[in-house]
Amino acid sequence: MKIGQLVRYPKSEGSQVPVMLGVITELNPIKDDAHTEIFWLDEDEVGGTITSTWMNEDFEVTSFHDPGVILFIDDLDRTKRDLLMRVVS
Repeated sequence: MKIGQLVRYPKSEGSQVPVMLGVITELNPIKDDAHTEIFWLDEDEVGGTITSTWMNEDFEVTSFHDPGVILFIDDLDRTKRDLLMRVVS
């Protein structure tokens, strides 16, 4: 994993649309080699985004070629889509 990579939750199963897309912002923030800090687009959060620390096993690195990711992005409003594109490296 690298800072700036696109991640998804839940992990992909075929073309399943993710519930959240995010971007890695910090590797190993609590120095246990099991967690990563992620900036998420999350419609359940006020403002639609949240930065939080997750266990590495609970998400996966993905790409804009993932069919589920494409569907997720297609449903985003322009502001969220632009925000995502700015933070992904």
